[in-house]
Amino acid sequence: MQTQDTMMVPYGKLRISPRNVRDEGKLPKVDDGILELADSIEAQGGLLNNLVVTEHGKGQRQHCEVEAGGRRLSALSVLFERGKITKSTLIPCKRVSIARAVAASLAENIHRAALHPADEYAAFKRLVDDGSSIEEVATAFRITPRVVERRLKLANVAPRFLAMYKADDIRIDEVMALAITDDHERQSQVWDALPVHSRNARDLREALTEAEIDIKHDPVARYVGISAYTKAGGASRRDIFSDTEDAYLLDAALLHTLAQKKLDAKVAAISKEGFAWVEGRLRLDFVDRQAFGRIGTVRREPTTKEAKAIEEVKETMAPLEEKLEASELSDEEFDELDELGRRLNELQEALDVPDPQQQAIAGAIVTIGRDGKVEILRDLIRPEDKKRMVRERVAKASEVADGSEVVGDSAASPYSEKLTRNLTSHVTAALQLGLARHPHAALAALTHTLLRQVFDDERPDDSWSTQSVVKITHHSVAVDRHAPNIVGSPLQQELDKIKESWRARLPATNWLDWLLSLPQEDVLQLLAFCVATSLDSITHKLPSTEAKTLAHAVSLDMADWWQPTGDSFWSHVPKAVAVRAVTEAVSAEAAAPLEKGKKGEAVRVAETLLASTRWLPPMLRL
Repeated sequence: MQTQDTMMVPYGKLRISPRNVRDEGKLPKVDDGILELADSIEAQGGLLNNLVVTEHGKGQRQHCEVEAGGRRLSALSVLFERGKITKSTLIPCKRVSIARAVAASLAENIHRAALHPADEYAAFKRLVDDGSSIEEVATAFRITPRVVERRLKLANVAPRFLAMYKADDIRIDEVMALAITDDHERQSQVWDALPVHSRNARDLREALTEAEIDIKHDPVARYVGISAYTKAGGASRRDIFSDTEDAYLLDAALLHTLAQKKLDAKVAAISKEGFAWVEGRLRLDFVDRQAFGRIGTVRREPTTKEAKAIEEVKETMAPLEEKLEASELSDEEFDELDELGRRLNELQEALDVPDPQQQAIAGAIVTIGRDGKVEILRDLIRPEDKKRMVRERVAKASEVADGSEVVGDSAASPYSEKLTRNLTSHVTAALQLGLARHPHAALAALTHTLLRQVFDDERPDDSWSTQSVVKITHHSVAVDRHAPNIVGSPLQQELDKIKESWRARLPATNWLDWLLSLPQEDVLQLLAFCVATSLDSITHKLPSTEAKTLAHAVSLDMADWWQPTGDSFWSHVPKAVAVRAVTEAVSAEAAAPLEKGKKGEAVRVAETLLASTRWLPPMLRL
């Protein structure tokens, strides 16, 4: 029906108006939004809203200029190019006078309100409820079926939360978290039960899935795999908002049965290696690992031939060591001494063999690592055997080494004590940063310290502070004491950044009240930093087992924080160390020229060749 103000105009007679306030006399550029609008117009069978036009010219020159609706006209041009409409296709228009044209364009653009996403979700739901398939809706609006499914999922959130979303009282990521379940009552229960500061997407998702197993983060679930679990009849639920197809397993008993069966097969294979015992454990946490001991070594007596070889090396080294003490050693003699020291170490290390008594009772644990893969821990001593051996050791008043290789305390070592302490200072700073970033590991380290005080009957000193009811002391470690080159390094800057961020948050007084008011996550982060600053692994030896365990817990790779340069390393070690390093990290061919050249040249070449190899000396290999 055509009235005085409405008319049907052939598409070929339409032009964009120079008075259009949005498009300034130019047809809007075709972009993704115009293409989607064209698809929508085609799907709806034509325009739902009239174009606002003014009439111009007479006879054959008569045409209409679009005062409001430039994007719709641009979308019509796309349909014309596709052959969906022709120049004679009639387009519904509303006619206004030229005097009203600018006002009409301005009114349409000023008063046009964008459709709220919540209303869009509801509209998609109505389309599907009215009989349209997800694929049809996706095609009509030029989006993927996955996007339609997600919008339908959001539309199914409890009405109270959609209303809150429209009122900006809840964020979209929190709506997505609530949508993980279709149970409106459950959504409301979790929301109302959480304190206000915990009503965020992560806490909501965790609360709604607390009885379920996240296959992305649970090692046992990753070990079994979603395919084997599903094949065994296990029920699961997928997170439709995850781009990585996150799944939540609903049958914990079945999962553990499948995992144990798979692990038992691996246990049977390891048992053939001749251990006194082999256990299969689905989970083995930090404290459980620390309860076990490791097989130690004993030094056997050398054979006549070995003793003679050791004595010959020592006799050759003696005059060179005297010249070293007097600072009279040339580069060539330094290299010779270094080679002799390496040879002596090899001869002496060959005498170290596993303790037969410990080996007879040692076993292995087959468990699942944090990456969901099998992890085999061999040569372990059970906690009860470990305690018994400690008692026997104390009774004999004998000192037992911890198995760490001593570096830098003898002329036979290529690494001086000063250099070793410098490098392990970098390890200490890196471990401090790692603990500050991993509250779980920091909490475990703190608990380990307390365990030793409580269960080993070690009591705090009388000199400890009496101002706090919790008798734990803190000692900050000055890592720059042995490593001045760490000042201003990226590692130190990261630690300083964390410290300053907490300093800015501290109130002037009443720190305990402030701590009690913080979310638990914040308290754990602060605890992690405080524990981290007390860590001290500076030593003249290789890093201890405890340091290596913590490095593993925080995924520390020292190559991320340190690399050998002439100033930091090569100038402080014999040329032979550079030769061996280049051989190990690059090739024997690349190292060959260094053997014949001077030390200064070896330093320069080693620094260049190893700059990007991530090579590390023994003290930094964790």
